[in-house]
Amino acid sequence: MFVNYTYNATVTRVIDGDTFDADVDLGFNVIIKERFRLYGLNAPEIHGEEKGRGERARQWLAGQIEGKFVTVNSVRKEKYGRWLAVVNSAGKNVNDEMVAEGLASKYLLEK
Repeated sequence: MFVNYTYNATVTRVIDGDTFDADVDLGFNVIIKERFRLYGLNAPEIHGEEKGRGERARQWLAGQIEGKFVTVNSVRKEKYGRWLAVVNSAGKNVNDEMVAEGLASKYLLEK
């Protein structure tokens, strides 16, 4: 995994168990809104057969990062336009915590 840049951000909305919106501080009083997906994770969907598990994953993620200051390590943009990222909140790697809690599974992404 190659991390491109590290940014400070405030999470404004958690979409599902592996996607969120954030206001990213680029420095020099420049802030942009971006959508991120947690790098290397696959969380259950919030619709369909996985709805219950997906909603639990979304709620857990929201409790960890929504409305909070986080550090985002960008990896790259994926085909849907979201940035793939490793997120740290309160000194913990959120990506790894989701897997440890059994709320998401790891998978390797193509380059």
